[in-house]
Amino acid sequence: MTQEKKRRPAAAAAAGAAAAAAVGAATRVTRSEGVACRTIGGQEVVIVPSSRKLQVLNEVGTLVWSLCDGRSVRRIAAEVTRRYEVDRARALGDVARFVGELAARGMVVLG
Repeated sequence: MTQEKKRRPAAAAAAGAAAAAAVGAATRVTRSEGVACRTIGGQEVVIVPSSRKLQVLNEVGTLVWSLCDGRSVRRIAAEVTRRYEVDRARALGDVARFVGELAARGMVVLG
């Protein structure tokens, strides 16, 4: 769901996997303060000032990002299921993993 404009070291990948494992269906997701974003050509471009990395989100990632306003992972996955006609269980797993990656990159706060 994202393309990083810098390569992630192995430690960052491990942190992303650990964060994804901690995300459950009831986890609430909010965009981090100070993160800059803009939609360009239907894709969200996100910059996290603390890491100085640019993230380009695909269509589904852009949808998930737009729903990171305090909603639960379950509600975000339900919207992905509705819009993309994907299996509910698969959407929930994919959204949880993606949100975990966003959290590991400092783009969202989990609650």
